[in-house]
Amino acid sequence: MSGLLRIVLSQMTQNRFLDGFFGAKALFMSRQFLMFVLVGGSSTLLQLVLLVVFIEWLVVGKVLASAAGYLLSAVYNYFLNYHLTFASAQSHRQALPKFIAVVCIGVIVNTLAFAIMLNITPYVVAQLVAVGATLVVNFLLHKFWIYRRAQ
Repeated sequence: MSGLLRIVLSQMTQNRFLDGFFGAKALFMSRQFLMFVLVGGSSTLLQLVLLVVFIEWLVVGKVLASAAGYLLSAVYNYFLNYHLTFASAQSHRQALPKFIAVVCIGVIVNTLAFAIMLNITPYVVAQLVAVGATLVVNFLLHKFWIYRRAQ
């Protein structure tokens, strides 16, 4: 029976699909991804605080407040990810334009998800769903495009 198990395991490790699957699993369990989540979590907290301040104290419309909170927290997020998460060797001149493009994509995803969810949930819940909608896309764009190490 152990011979059969060895053959099955051997075949599994030679399968490119499974290699890709297990490679993706390793990527999302890496220190870098965990740091990305911590930086993103603190950025999300800042975004939520700004959202509440804009809506409750400054009486800004909810969708505009969500977009503004996202954009302002993106500045904080950029510097922490640049220095801590990815320890980028690229200059800001190289990394920042890419980051701005990703922020533009992110603010569109965030704002659309927020506007849709706002119809069925309170605004804080809608914002949390919107944050979740951008997490994976943002990580992949950060890792493989913005802060990609030279080959």
